[in-house]
Amino acid sequence: MLFGKKIKSRMIMLGKTQTDLIAALHDRGYAVTASALSQWLSGTRKPRNPAILAEIDMIITKWERANVQATTEH
Repeated sequence: MLFGKKIKSRMIMLGKTQTDLIAALHDRGYAVTASALSQWLSGTRKPRNPAILAEIDMIITKWERANVQATTEH
């Protein structure tokens, strides 16, 4: 699944883990297990609520913006 590969590579670039992503999803009210997230990112299963994929993208985009902002402040 292309979505999962892109998400994984973006997380690696940011030094983030699936645990970080799960915590961010929980903060937004999504009950996600490590197993479910792993299956979504590997493409073996699709989430019951497809909106969660957009939420994952928004979380990572927010991290990327914060990372850029932090590097430009130094």
